[in-house]
Amino acid sequence: MKFRRYCDTDFEAVTAIYNSSKLDELKFERRQHTLIPLLEDHRRLERLLDSDIYVAIDENNCIVAYGAINHREIRALYVHPNIRGNGVGAKLLRYLISRIDGSATLNVARSNKPAITLYKKFGFTVVQKFRSSYNGVRVVANEMLLASKPPSGCPRTETDS
Repeated sequence: MKFRRYCDTDFEAVTAIYNSSKLDELKFERRQHTLIPLLEDHRRLERLLDSDIYVAIDENNCIVAYGAINHREIRALYVHPNIRGNGVGAKLLRYLISRIDGSATLNVARSNKPAITLYKKFGFTVVQKFRSSYNGVRVVANEMLLASKPPSGCPRTETDS
């Protein structure tokens, strides 16, 4: 797995991953959500493009995941549904953490237990619960904090084997 900075030619792949993944983070909610495609979700698109975006490239040179950070906030971490469960999300999270100096924060739907479990394995803790919404439907979310980086395992390299 290799990681590199996003470039404009990656937009189509990043958009496809977002559109095929966004509702998965909300699938444990009590109320059903309807996707707003990234190109139509101007607020989320603006926040994404205002971030440092990194893409994960597989052995076939295909973009299979992406993440975004803005200062110390991890704003996005999406893995293509066809390759989930193979450690790509963990590798990408490790890489994103390595790009942040000091503590890191992120927000996650409180019902998204698989993501919360992953974040806790990396040392993130829930610091507050808050209400948000997606496409007009209320979502309860957690703000999570990684107070300091793990002692090792977060090298600033462009590859992660």
